Amino acid sequence: SLAALARRATNGTGTGWYRGVAADVGLGRGRLGATLSGSLWRTPLGTEGGYYAGLELAPSSSLRLSAGVGRSVTDALYGTPGSFGASVGVSWRIGARRPAAPLPVVEVAERAGAGRKVWFRLRSASAGTVALAGDFTGWEPRPMRKQGEVWVLDLVLRPGTYHFSFVLDQDRWLVPDDAPGIIDDGWGRRNGTLVVSGT
Repeated sequence: SLAALARRATNGTGTGWYRGVAADVGLGRGRLGATLSGSLWRTPLGTEGGYYAGLELAPSSSLRLSAGVGRSVTDALYGTPGSFGASVGVSWRIGARRPAAPLPVVEVAERAGAGRKVWFRLRSASAGTVALAGDFTGWEPRPMRKQGEVWVLDLVLRPGTYHFSFVLDQDRWLVPDDAPGIIDDGWGRRNGTLVVSGT
């Protein structure tokens, strides 16, 4: 990029107009990046040039190395003279947090008597209460228990096809988009569909 700059300063050292042009470019390929910039200023104290050159290398997703050299120009606001500087840096991320794996809304587990244990889960940090309702409960909401940000309930269901929905805060019926077999219930709401096999 290229920019023309101008500012008037009263700093007690170089009072007057500071006019200049500045340009910078960034380049990157693979794990290597470079930044180059330069500027030329006409100040009440004369003509000054500034520059910066920097390199950055990322050997891995958790390690980043950087180095740069440059020279600043007189600060128009405070009148501080420009100076040369160099820097070297290492950034190492040691505890990168991995995103939580998505939880299945419904999971059919091991056999239990004449049926199978079925886990129902809903992630909701904002709900005060969550219940599960389905044709296997006579559509009466059954309270779920909270574990962190996830509401859970396990039931034993006999082999068959079932429909279900979650009830948040006693009045909001919800079926998440990743629930299995979503259908319209004919009353303007959606239900999930669960198949419990006998094998």
